[in-house]
Amino acid sequence: MAAQMLETTIRNALAIVAVAALAACKGGGTAPAAPAETYRVRAQVASFEGTGDNMLVVLEHEAIDAFKSREGKPERMPAMKMAFGIAPGVDRSALTPGSKHEIVFDAVWGREPMIRVTEAKRLPDDTALTLGEAH
Repeated sequence: MAAQMLETTIRNALAIVAVAALAACKGGGTAPAAPAETYRVRAQVASFEGTGDNMLVVLEHEAIDAFKSREGKPERMPAMKMAFGIAPGVDRSALTPGSKHEIVFDAVWGREPMIRVTEAKRLPDDTALTLGEAH
């Protein structure tokens, strides 16, 4: 069941990115990409996907109140589980399934992966996170 939820979440996120990309290309031109943005959020490590430099960390994160869209408009991103790239210099060994962290990530529209962890500060195991109704 958890695997199905993750698959659905990833499909939904990819659909949103695809729609945004199509909207940017409508009319033959391309919309200017929003500048890179940096965010801070608390999250729990769920799992990993891929290996080596292509490894992604799947995080269940709290809501982000002012995540900026491709157009630079602030939008609320609800608490959810999603995959993040991992920037060079981030200690991957500290990101263990079940561990809780304060995550700093950047978002660069058009980059793959678009969202990438740039810092991870371990939180105490008993830290209460607001991860949605299921928790």
